[in-house]
Amino acid sequence: MSLSPPSTATSQAPALRSLARERSLFLLGLVAFGAVISLRKLGDFDLPWHLALGRAVVALRAIPKLDPLAYTHQRVRFIEPLSELPLYALWRSGGALSLQIAGGLIAVGIGYLLFRLLRHTGPFAYAVSALSLAAINSWLVVRPATLSFLLIALVLGLIELHRQALSAKIRQRVLWCLPPLMLGWASAHGFAFIGGGLCIVYAAYRGGCWAARGRLGAVLPEQDGRDAGPTALAACLALLGAMLNAAGPTARLGPSRFAGDAVTRLEIERVTESVSPSLGFYVQHAPLAALVLVLAVCALFFGRDRTGKRVAPTAFELALVLLGLLGFVWMVRSVPLGVLLMAPVIGLRLGAAVSATPVTRWALATSPYLAAGYALLDPAMNLGVGFDQTHFSDRACEYIVKHDVRGHMFNFSPLGGYLALKLGPERLVFVDGRGTNAREGALSVRADQANENAAVFAGLVEEFDMQYAVMSARDSDSFGIPLARSRDWALVHLDDVAAVYVRRQGPNAALAGAGYQMFRHLNDPSALLNLALQGGSAARPLQHDGQLAAAQDPNSARAAFFWACGELAARNHPGFISALQRLSALAPEHPAIRVLSESAQRLSAEPVAPP
Repeated sequence: MSLSPPSTATSQAPALRSLARERSLFLLGLVAFGAVISLRKLGDFDLPWHLALGRAVVALRAIPKLDPLAYTHQRVRFIEPLSELPLYALWRSGGALSLQIAGGLIAVGIGYLLFRLLRHTGPFAYAVSALSLAAINSWLVVRPATLSFLLIALVLGLIELHRQALSAKIRQRVLWCLPPLMLGWASAHGFAFIGGGLCIVYAAYRGGCWAARGRLGAVLPEQDGRDAGPTALAACLALLGAMLNAAGPTARLGPSRFAGDAVTRLEIERVTESVSPSLGFYVQHAPLAALVLVLAVCALFFGRDRTGKRVAPTAFELALVLLGLLGFVWMVRSVPLGVLLMAPVIGLRLGAAVSATPVTRWALATSPYLAAGYALLDPAMNLGVGFDQTHFSDRACEYIVKHDVRGHMFNFSPLGGYLALKLGPERLVFVDGRGTNAREGALSVRADQANENAAVFAGLVEEFDMQYAVMSARDSDSFGIPLARSRDWALVHLDDVAAVYVRRQGPNAALAGAGYQMFRHLNDPSALLNLALQGGSAARPLQHDGQLAAAQDPNSARAAFFWACGELAARNHPGFISALQRLSALAPEHPAIRVLSESAQRLSAEPVAPP
């Protein structure tokens, strides 16, 4: 009597259980990557004004027609309420931590959508998904643009589902998901036009396949010519939806450096993320993005189908790589878009090159953990909870509120969003990072020029009756030159991030009298040290200013240096020792420690004033 062979289901059960455990390991790795991203402090300069706009929409219960954050109250041309309202709700309910967790969840979602798109290609899908996340980790900050990355991955997944689906009903449902998705995306972030454009490219590909009737082989395969008409209609509606924003029925194709308008070009060039990336940028800051490009090119030339047979790329795959390359050279902020567009081509065409052995499957399933480690090693990763105080200054905001600083402000544009969030709606800003989306381009240009041009600055002060100013005071910045040189303005607050000035004549005159006597936010440290060594009539003002700087920012090494210079100028040895000890504690390797010590030794023979 012969034994019957085991059933197919029984023989496949161990393999299915192994696959489930392997994918669980991968998904846990995605969660680990998301947890790392959640540990990144909030540092994007635009996020605060998004939150402030969300607060304004809630307060108004309507989409504002005029800018509610700035006292210029110019017309709002573009707004993103479908991002700003959820972000504000998270911030209001759970503070910064909830926003950081949301950012981590979006990162997990991007990785999962890429994996879903590529899962039938074998274990290589694990590696491609993880590599893509690692390559774009620097851009995975909490802001609406990150939601666009998720939506790009979703659109790519829907397109692949439409290509692979055998059921006409499923293909139809997928197509008609695209127009409402683009309509919502247009009020969530400006990259919606990229999603709409991607739909048009896909429709053109389907139409080409229909017209070619298989005559061009794998480049325009005949089976992809199905639904050419419905795809074209859905794509046109999707592109139309991508142009309709909650601020009004206006086309949104995004500002371009190729525009003939000089104001628009300047608006682009003044933002670091809007400049074209150089070769050095990829070598120093985005080497994995460059690796993605190399793999995408290899996939086009050496790609194979699921059976391992070498096959030419489709026209759509060629288009994805070309669009991705455009993202790589267009601007810094479009680099992650290029990575996401190329990822499907890499996975679909190189997946067959990796044998699906237990070793390779389990090894590649751990790739998200490597991506998480790579993100942790990113020099830009500032771990913690809350807003990054190397970008934003709570101390300056607290000073303005505590001392009831009054009148219209002049402010450094990137700080405008945080000032609007922390000081509004009681106090309104002059400008913020929205640029021409919320004000005339000419005003944005004048605001930028006022950082260097004294005549432009004086004209703005007179036109808007500005009474105080908040300027970037970071060591690496040199903005606000006319403000620092003007004797009509007094520095009243200084920390490592921001400086607050008030006009000597006006509602804040009393604060001006109690402010700094000699310091400005652009002081040259070596010039201050030389002045301290001379002593004389500058000694007492320097001592006063150094003590005030140390009191306003006790954790600042720069303030400790100023304090030490002031005490050195006054020949106050006990005070100098206290300042030097603070500087040594805050920055043990600070080069000024040796210089200050040597300077004090040279002056040790001189009489020292009592503390």
